[in-house]
Amino acid sequence: MRKLILTIGVIALIFSGSTYAQEISNIAKSMQYFTQAQSSYEQNQFQQAINDYTKSIQENPNNYMSYINRGIIYYELNRCDEALKDFKKAQSINPDNSKAYYNSGVVYNKLASNKLENDNTYLYYNKARTEFTKAIQKDPNFYKAYINRGVVNYKLAFYQDAIDDFTKAIQIKPLSYKAYYNRGIVYYTLKNLTAAESDFTNAIEINPDYVDAYFNRGLVYKRQDDPKSASVDFYKAGLLYIKDNKREAAYQCVDLIQRTDKFSTLIYDLKSKIIKDEIYGS
Repeated sequence: MRKLILTIGVIALIFSGSTYAQEISNIAKSMQYFTQAQSSYEQNQFQQAINDYTKSIQENPNNYMSYINRGIIYYELNRCDEALKDFKKAQSINPDNSKAYYNSGVVYNKLASNKLENDNTYLYYNKARTEFTKAIQKDPNFYKAYINRGVVNYKLAFYQDAIDDFTKAIQIKPLSYKAYYNRGIVYYTLKNLTAAESDFTNAIEINPDYVDAYFNRGLVYKRQDDPKSASVDFYKAGLLYIKDNKREAAYQCVDLIQRTDKFSTLIYDLKSKIIKDEIYGS
């Protein structure tokens, strides 16, 4: 009996020498424009960077990195529709790239924040949540995606989901002070002052210059009827606001100290430092 031999057919792609050479040339030109665009961006030459990323895409329409980076510039220029279009195109070229979904989520979050009540706010927050979830599915260790989804969940009043997201971000990156801070905000909203105090303290220990953490921990101490600790935190926040040239916020700290402990010497000390900064500058 004749033995049957199974053969596996192989489909081969055959390029002519000239076609292959042209393709390699286009990819090389694309990367050259990509590099030029990065240099222009670093020098704050945003329109030139956009032009170079566009040329990079023209040479190689599958260069999803150029779409992502051009989208980031559009976002920074508040051209959100164009940014979103670029990020969506990057997703279609490379469906496994987590950053394309993450950046889309950031855009949707900004669009939601810019909308008035009863507009498309809820819709955009939900879209942002979906995009951050996709980013996490592509990269389960993308801690920034957890933080941003947590912020969106907080805005949607999904408080436990927000806590879970910030907790996961902390597990991935234990020194993420923003994750601690944001979780502290959720706990404060839920009136879990002990947990909020702990999270704000952790944020401060990781980043001693994190002004918002001092400010909000001061609010926690105030609600806990600890005027001395509250005043100290408002004072520290005020000093950092002065350093950041935010005198109005520093004066707000003066007002909070007055309302917390009207006999505190920190009131006059902080006020004099603000006035001195106004006169002599930072």
